[in-house]
Amino acid sequence: MSNALSVEVHSKLVPVQDNDWCRLFPESPDPVELVRLVEKSGFNGFVFHSLVVRLEDRPILVLPLFETRYHLTEALGGLAGKVGGVLDRWFPNLLQLRILGVGVVESEWGEIGVDVTMAPEVLREAWKMALESLDALADGLCAKLLVWVNFTLQSGRMIPVQEMMRGYAAMPGVPCQVVPIRHDHLESYLESLSKATRKDMRRKLREAEPVVILRPLDPRPWLDAIKVLYQRTFHAAEFTFGEHRRLYFESVMQDVPGAQYVLYLLDGQLVAFNLVIYREQVLVDKYFCMDSDCGRQYNLYFLSWMENIRYCMENHIPLYHAGPGAEDVKARLKAESIPSEILFKHRNPFIQGGLASLRRWGAYSPKIKIPRAKMGVGWL
Repeated sequence: MSNALSVEVHSKLVPVQDNDWCRLFPESPDPVELVRLVEKSGFNGFVFHSLVVRLEDRPILVLPLFETRYHLTEALGGLAGKVGGVLDRWFPNLLQLRILGVGVVESEWGEIGVDVTMAPEVLREAWKMALESLDALADGLCAKLLVWVNFTLQSGRMIPVQEMMRGYAAMPGVPCQVVPIRHDHLESYLESLSKATRKDMRRKLREAEPVVILRPLDPRPWLDAIKVLYQRTFHAAEFTFGEHRRLYFESVMQDVPGAQYVLYLLDGQLVAFNLVIYREQVLVDKYFCMDSDCGRQYNLYFLSWMENIRYCMENHIPLYHAGPGAEDVKARLKAESIPSEILFKHRNPFIQGGLASLRRWGAYSPKIKIPRAKMGVGWL
């Protein structure tokens, strides 16, 4: 069987034809056009790769990969974070690691592409070749840390388990929030919220009445302001992982079917924008960025939330992907949390033992931790 299988390493994210990508990633909320745009526009601080296993000419396994440098202190909290800060001052390069990650950088969750029609023994052999090639690529790139980022119960089913992933440790990842649309008008949705939340949302919407909402067919007149808001939001964020370039925002509407900007204007000035993508009965919320002062005064985040719920109702879209972050707020607004896990393996087994110990001691920062949920896939 191994003679019929071959493995390839590519220096791009989408190494197969679109129809093959869609076959291998059938339930991904992110369209292939968006993944290709990330590759085309670039992501500051990142280099992209991919790994493909073929059965003869048919791709049966695709691992999207990224390479970057990551400062471990960003993931540490409490006493471990303080110790890490001291170590970083004395040994500046000690905690800065070159990592090789599995998954698309800005996707809703971690994914790999698998041809599930293949016989189990074929996939097992394909995975063996893929993991051997992944380790070899990490060696060639001098990447010290291998990371599988934010794999969910659904996407995690595709990952080989137990002995094939020996050496990896797991920690909670960033959950994604989704809202099933069970109502056909906003009033019905508001009535489903708690009394206190419903009262608070109505007050917030009244305060937001001066804000004008626009969905432009041509975003070019607004691109400078969009980029400024994105950069301000990016640099003010507590935890960031790579920055988009201008080409991404310039090209997303023409390159990605269903992509659109929702603009929020106050006295003719752009004070917030939301980049959303509608595909296959799902509305995916990619980015919401706002002027912080106006955002607080006019409750722009909540206004955008209600606008997206309204859009789903009016267009009969059954699911709203609200993205990661703000779990408590989104839970009050009827979002359901999809937990995820991060798998990691340092190439040095002694350092890996130390990182795994930090995980067990709860040393990782609360800003990237979530309540532990049973993934049910028996990874480790």
